[in-house]
Amino acid sequence: MNKVFIRPLSEQGVEPEDLRLALEWLDWERLIPYGSRVFIKPNLTWPTPLPGVTTSPKAMESLAIVLKERTDQIIFGESDGGYHAYDMGASLKIRNGT
Repeated sequence: MNKVFIRPLSEQGVEPEDLRLALEWLDWERLIPYGSRVFIKPNLTWPTPLPGVTTSPKAMESLAIVLKERTDQIIFGESDGGYHAYDMGASLKIRNGT
């Protein structure tokens, strides 16, 4: 059975509580045992966050906060944009202000 979780977000974006509720609805504690290694591909390959296209830094931070409740083995990984539309290294430099 497919599941969909819908929740309005605050003006500040995705808060940890939003993600915690969604993950609980998906029974994430069964899927991610304590101490698991978790890999997240956030889709950052554009110079600035675009709603529906790239993941915001706030959403990544909130997800890390929630996942830390179960594991400290959290890896964020990225690659170049689809069809090499944007270089991953350039995206990360822009986000870090370098």
